[in-house]
Amino acid sequence: MRANRGFYNFDDTQLPEDFTAPGDTPNQVRQYDDFSKDPYVYKLLELTEKLDIQVMLVIPPARRNHFRQYRETPEQLQRILDRFSNVHARNNELRLLYYENRYFCDPDHLNVDGAQKYTRQLAKRFRQLFYDQ
Repeated sequence: MRANRGFYNFDDTQLPEDFTAPGDTPNQVRQYDDFSKDPYVYKLLELTEKLDIQVMLVIPPARRNHFRQYRETPEQLQRILDRFSNVHARNNELRLLYYENRYFCDPDHLNVDGAQKYTRQLAKRFRQLFYDQ
């Protein structure tokens, strides 16, 4: 879609409900970088721990059929949750959040409606983690 437009449009653009992208892998789980190989991720988390700053890990929404849901939190993210007591995820797990295509303006980016929906959900998770305990 970007090639057709030449730019990202985050306004009221919506993907058609039947949209699929060439890179969609609905039968494969999403792969994440191994953060243990990036010393700066751990340095940042060690600094937040030292300064008693609470961190919430989030995974942005994905289009339906873009990736298959994983059965448990990916290992490299779970290692972070296990290692740092100041790093949180809702219910101590990270799951993909699926949105319908109408909430995306291109294969990867939320449109305004999608961003508003995600912001509301993120605020709710934030309250649950840090205020409703």
